[in-house]
Amino acid sequence: MQRVWLALLEARRRGLPFEWWVIGGAVIEGGADARWRAAFARLGVAVEPPLQTDPALTEALGWADVLLLPSRWEGAPLTVLEAQRLGCVPIATAVGALSELIMPDQDGVLVPDGTDAIVAAALVAKLAALAADRARLARLAAASARRAAVLDWGRQAAPLVRLLDGWFPGRVITE
Repeated sequence: MQRVWLALLEARRRGLPFEWWVIGGAVIEGGADARWRAAFARLGVAVEPPLQTDPALTEALGWADVLLLPSRWEGAPLTVLEAQRLGCVPIATAVGALSELIMPDQDGVLVPDGTDAIVAAALVAKLAALAADRARLARLAAASARRAAVLDWGRQAAPLVRLLDGWFPGRVITE
């Protein structure tokens, strides 16, 4: 949460034209939730609980131009795929499997992991660049949506199914 807070403060200091919406479980779970809620509230930013339904995800990610995911660790977060399907450009730290979901500067943006201050500064630099170049943001958004449109279970699993069928001929069920 520290990374989001620092990024928000830096974006505000620079006068970047962004509305912020903070959403997520790690944001509100644990003993620090009240402090973070109060800190963000002082800046006029609400902290929302995790989104649990397709309509809620679609509403939030459809509203946003950019999804910031300043994680310290990640697997392959479905949030990135959800954002991409709506043309919401993911900007994330290059941790875990995020580099498998985002092609840097083609359908999203990755920033190197580091200290909270370094990551926050990198996020704000990327946000500032996109705010200054709305045509680039539009290209990234369109590429994000195109990438998500071709992702489906059958296509993604086809190499594994072929491998398993080679090992166990006639025993792999694909339907």
